[in-house]
Amino acid sequence: MRILTRASVFLAGWAVFFLVVVSSLAAAAPSDSASGAEADIGSGLLAFLLVAVGALLWGGYDGLRTDLPGLAVTWGCVGLLVGLLVPVFTAITASELHADVVATDVVSGMPFTALLVAGPALLGGVLCGYLRARRRHGRPVR
Repeated sequence: MRILTRASVFLAGWAVFFLVVVSSLAAAAPSDSASGAEADIGSGLLAFLLVAVGALLWGGYDGLRTDLPGLAVTWGCVGLLVGLLVPVFTAITASELHADVVATDVVSGMPFTALLVAGPALLGGVLCGYLRARRRHGRPVR
């Protein structure tokens, strides 16, 4: 249940960001006259930053409450689930839906998205777990 809760929160946040922020920025940004493509790298980097910071904070919170193996399994599964569903969501909201493009996006984008979610979450969990262990044994945190 913890895995589904965390994955659904990240997917809902991704969906809101994609539908509200990216769509409004794309409508307001002028397109490149030569190719007709829009340069929207800033909103993509902002989305990556928000996902990483959210995972770091939530992983830190989990690190205060659970042990390292449970934290690793939970956030590894959340990363894989989010990594699988984000390309599918992006393909569904796009104007054209092709199965081969979705398959390629899942295969190539899943490891990146999984690490973008699981990496900061594990880092935050390990750091907060270390602080919890230091306090439990009566040692000051330096």
